[in-house]
Amino acid sequence: MEYVAKDLDRKFGHNLSRIVVVFPNKRAALFMNEYLARMADRPIWSPRYTTISDLFRHHASLEVADPIKLVCDLYHSFVEVTGTDETLDHFYGWGQLLLADFDDIDKNMADPHKVFANLKDLHELDNTDYLSDEQKEILKRFFSNFTDDHDTELKKRFMNLWARFGEIYDRFNTLLAQQGLAYEGRIYREVATNEQLSFEYDKYIFVGFNVLQRAEQQLFRHLQGMDKALFYWDYDRYYLQGNEAGHYIHQYIQQFPNELTDTDGELYNQFGKYKRITYIAATTENAQARYVTEWLRENHRIADGRKTAIVLCDESLLQAVIHSLPPEVEKVNVTTGFPLAQSPAASLVDMMVKVQTQGHIVGTDKYRLSFVKSILTHPYIPYLSEKYADLLDDLERHKRFY
Repeated sequence: MEYVAKDLDRKFGHNLSRIVVVFPNKRAALFMNEYLARMADRPIWSPRYTTISDLFRHHASLEVADPIKLVCDLYHSFVEVTGTDETLDHFYGWGQLLLADFDDIDKNMADPHKVFANLKDLHELDNTDYLSDEQKEILKRFFSNFTDDHDTELKKRFMNLWARFGEIYDRFNTLLAQQGLAYEGRIYREVATNEQLSFEYDKYIFVGFNVLQRAEQQLFRHLQGMDKALFYWDYDRYYLQGNEAGHYIHQYIQQFPNELTDTDGELYNQFGKYKRITYIAATTENAQARYVTEWLRENHRIADGRKTAIVLCDESLLQAVIHSLPPEVEKVNVTTGFPLAQSPAASLVDMMVKVQTQGHIVGTDKYRLSFVKSILTHPYIPYLSEKYADLLDDLERHKRFY
């Protein structure tokens, strides 16, 4: 990010008010702002920051609907097309999967009716340029199980449902459009296929991308053709040396040239530098989390600040790791986001629901003591009531069950 900030300062100076910097996510904007401010010797006009998702949404005529509403509307479309009596409860789980499939189809600019072609019409797969030869071969091997020798009821139901997905897709999108709504993939397709779009800023700077959907590539080409796009890619030279992992980034750089030269050994040769790797055996995952304290205190890792990273292979360990941080650690940047379900606020709400349901004696104004005490001992209660301690002491002293 520091290299990008320096290059932007060199190209555009201190007036970046007509510049939009587009990131894969929102967090990167904090670091970009800090680097720009650090380099400036006088006040500067900051650029506008946005994410690729928000950029698409800003130029769309429809709004992205709430995820729950999307699944419910998909259920209505599914019932209308198939005439099934399946309940919403049973549909909801795989309805989310179907919605994710629709989202992928639109973001990759695929023809939904070819994707959901009837399994009997295998020759249609030969006309789908969105699949690689390897993917086509895998699908053909999968479809080979559905031959006339396997004419089972399950096969008939599966093929009948598959054949209706295209109709469900059309009905679902029509229903959403009537409400001025869409899912994110549909927004991407609408914007990417609109050749009449106008972009009000002078330059759009795309920073930190390494994987692109087809719709994103189309938007990049559109802005590139208007001479409004600059690209700063996230990769290492190692990936471009015949490495399979660099297949796509190599294509992207050819289509959308990188503004920074990869001959910079400091920036694009991180994999070529000497690495010191130590393996520590641990009996449990929580033991790994507790080891963080000792690890951070070694080799001045705490003093290195943001240059020290703890990467979790299991994000459920986040709380254990945070509680294991030594007191010398003053600030933590949690890049994965902190799950609301694991927060004290969520546990307090859960306790309040339980005291009104499981803890309440029906037909009375009494509550079970154990449920009330769980709330009164919650760490947030002192901020909500100054008299919580008196009430808790009174309950403990009289040993009342309700």
